[in-house]
This record gives sequence, structure tokens and C-alpha cells, in this order.
Amino acid sequence: MMTRHASRFFRARELSSLAETGAGKMSKRPQTRTIDLSLEEARFIDAKVASGAYASASDVVCDALEALAERDARLEEWLTRDVASVYDQMKSQPQTAIPAEEVFAGLRARRRASS
Repeated sequence: MMTRHASRFFRARELSSLAETGAGKMSKRPQTRTIDLSLEEARFIDAKVASGAYASASDVVCDALEALAERDARLEEWLTRDVASVYDQMKSQPQTAIPAEEVFAGLRARRRASS
């Protein structure tokens, strides 16, 4: 099963071209949305507002979305910069890959040696 991050990997080149053109940036124009939150999430937002760190629940959500967008951008950059070339190499030269069991056996041996 493909994880969310793995599925993003296959879109990394497409997304990097969107980033270069500025497409997909968040609009600062207010939009009304209705969302469902768990009690814990609602309390977390309320506590942020009550602490004075934020003026409103909307400000908390906006800040969280900006942080998520920044995290996603860093992930996409890493996937494009570091992972894509390794993926391309493994696709074109699968014989250069090290079997996972061999990698894990080596890691276990290193851990035992350092204990």
C-alpha cells in the first residue's frame, strides 16, 4: 500500500513546476468553511485563543495551514532534490540496489557492536 508521502513522491516533479509558476499558493481572500473537529482539537484551538497567542480560531487554523504548507513544500523539495535521483537510478539500474534484509542485518550488527 502506498503511503501519502510515497504517493507525493510520484507527483514531486509536477508539484515543483507548480511551485515555480506560483500556482497552488494559498489565497489570503477569506473563504467560509465548515469543518468537524474532535473535542481535543476544538479545545486546543480554544486554548490558543484564550492564551492571547491568537485573536480568533480562524487565525489558529490559518497559522496551522501555513505551517502545513511549509512542511509540504520542504518535503516536496527533499523528494525532488534527494529522492528522485535515487529512485530514477534504482528504476534504470535495479542491480545496484541492496536488498532490504541485507541493510537491516547490517544495521542490527552495528547496533549490537555499539552496545
